[in-house]
Amino acid sequence: MEKERNYLTRRELSTLLAAIDHEILYPFIFTMIHTGMRVSECRNLKLADVNLNERIIFIRKGKGGKHRELPMSPQLVEQLTSYLTKVRPDTDSLLFFSLKRTGEVIIQYVNKILQVASQKAGINKHVTSHILRHSFASFLVKQETHIAVIQKLLGHASLKTTSVYLHVPHKEMREAVERFDFG
Repeated sequence: MEKERNYLTRRELSTLLAAIDHEILYPFIFTMIHTGMRVSECRNLKLADVNLNERIIFIRKGKGGKHRELPMSPQLVEQLTSYLTKVRPDTDSLLFFSLKRTGEVIIQYVNKILQVASQKAGINKHVTSHILRHSFASFLVKQETHIAVIQKLLGHASLKTTSVYLHVPHKEMREAVERFDFG
């Protein structure tokens, strides 16, 4: 049996975002939180992959070389529009998230910013970019989103992979069995 994934609550995610003081990595991390993207997928996004008018992000060659489309919430569209018009440096890089000096975002730097922000926010969990993905999936489960929808959003090939986000407490399992009655 696979171990359940650690995740951040909605309040912890808000506190974490409030503690990020980096004008490019804030929208980067905001995007990860609001889409469930892998950090490598977010890092490799090209300008042409983000369609703000259609509210779609195209993931090209995600894990396993698979493509998928992710819808964007109005809050994410607003955040990314602001990033493009006010923050993104003038660079020749085709990457959506781009630092002026390197033209790209370094994954280790994202995790370092998350570590610093989580300490600043008083979050007593080991926070990495991947925990943001777990948090996205766990939030959708709590909102009773169908597991097949979560599977598609995360780009999982198998429902078994997605099922680790179900977080079913022992008490709920006991109550379900106690309600089961053929009588």
